[in-house]
Amino acid sequence: MRLTALAGMFLCVAIFAANSPEAHAEIDSQKLALGEIKVADALDEQMGLNDMPEPSKPKVSPVEYVVKEGDKLTLIAEKHNTTWQRIFAKNSNIADPNMINVGEKLIIPDASEQLSERQTAASVVEPAAPLKKKSRSVASSQPSARVSARGSSTGNTYTAGYCTYYAKQRRPDLPNNLGNASTWVSRARAQGIPTGTTPRAGAIGQSGNHVVYVERVNGDGTITISDMNWGGRWKISTRVVPANSHTYIY
Repeated sequence: MRLTALAGMFLCVAIFAANSPEAHAEIDSQKLALGEIKVADALDEQMGLNDMPEPSKPKVSPVEYVVKEGDKLTLIAEKHNTTWQRIFAKNSNIADPNMINVGEKLIIPDASEQLSERQTAASVVEPAAPLKKKSRSVASSQPSARVSARGSSTGNTYTAGYCTYYAKQRRPDLPNNLGNASTWVSRARAQGIPTGTTPRAGAIGQSGNHVVYVERVNGDGTITISDMNWGGRWKISTRVVPANSHTYIY
């Protein structure tokens, strides 16, 4: 009986102590500390996630293209969903966008790549001598073929250092009014000068906005040419190119 009474007294004291204001304050303090620890852990976790480095993007290997027979920059650009201007800007080894060599390796630029625009010789406007008006004469009783009058061939009025200047130096018989390289064949034909697609030694070859001098015709379907401004202004170069890549002035 005495032990039971003592146990009951101790239980009452414990319950009273647990319900006292000091006990409640201690419990609240522990809960607050636990809450602060959880908030700090959450912040540390968030900061840790923010500090993680971004995964590096895999490097994309550059796309190489080998120039084939009959290729042009425009056709190559269409195959790779880009423009010839971007291919020209990417490949500094191309001196003239109208002239690419079979077997030459080109790098196709990535769509997201930032490229600086390159200036070409084609953008230089060369002065052309005006066509001289044919003086009227008394009509002959015999009809004659109507041929446009040629411009003067005296001197060399093409811009010095460019392909047209060199072509005129090699063919001083040609007139000074053929304009930019891109119009040489059409203007020569209009003035009655023979033109065609068959290569001949001594002919002037035109491809796009570039003209060359045919040094010799080879037996394998190629020609040996010389020209100026292929590798830079005033620079004269000699190359072997496909014969069907040019149209000719004889």
